[in-house]
Amino acid sequence: TTLAHFKDVAAAAAALAASGFVPVPHLPAARFGSREELISTLGTLSAAGAGELLVVGGNDLGDRSNSGECPYLGGAQALLTAELALCRQHGIHSLAVAGHPDGHPALGWDASATASLLAAKVRLVLSAGMDVTVVTQFCFDAHKLVTWLGRTRREMIALEAEVSTGCEIPGALTAAVPSRVRFRIGLPGPTSRKKLE
Repeated sequence: TTLAHFKDVAAAAAALAASGFVPVPHLPAARFGSREELISTLGTLSAAGAGELLVVGGNDLGDRSNSGECPYLGGAQALLTAELALCRQHGIHSLAVAGHPDGHPALGWDASATASLLAAKVRLVLSAGMDVTVVTQFCFDAHKLVTWLGRTRREMIALEAEVSTGCEIPGALTAAVPSRVRFRIGLPGPTSRKKLE
């Protein structure tokens, strides 16, 4: 079951935290059959020392949504829209979202639609006063990855400035302020706390 699975995840997170690592459990929206399951899971993960989560839709989101088994029909964005306050109440201070430099498969790999979805998710997290990490798996086209990273970083800097001031700032791209948006490429194995500081 979902709750049993996340008890195992929490045990792994607690062991990582005790060893000096920063656990970032994955929270697939498709895994939850009810809000109550999410509430229980957040409590379990928070008690295990998780202060950051990677929120994704989940590979079987379409199937579970079509069968009525998941209340978060829009995947990660739907969960974020409905439950950011709940995350904060459970001590979550930072959320990671998927970047998809190759395009989101559910959006037909369309780069523009994927960028709009990413911006919407990042806006939600920043507006809630939380930090956000844009995470991607490997992209084997170096040119595509570097192009995507440059464009997306510019967009996120502008978005961060817009959220912090309440209005769009054309000159925000060069603002020399600490960013609340980070980028990471997913790698096997955990990252030690010392390497992150």
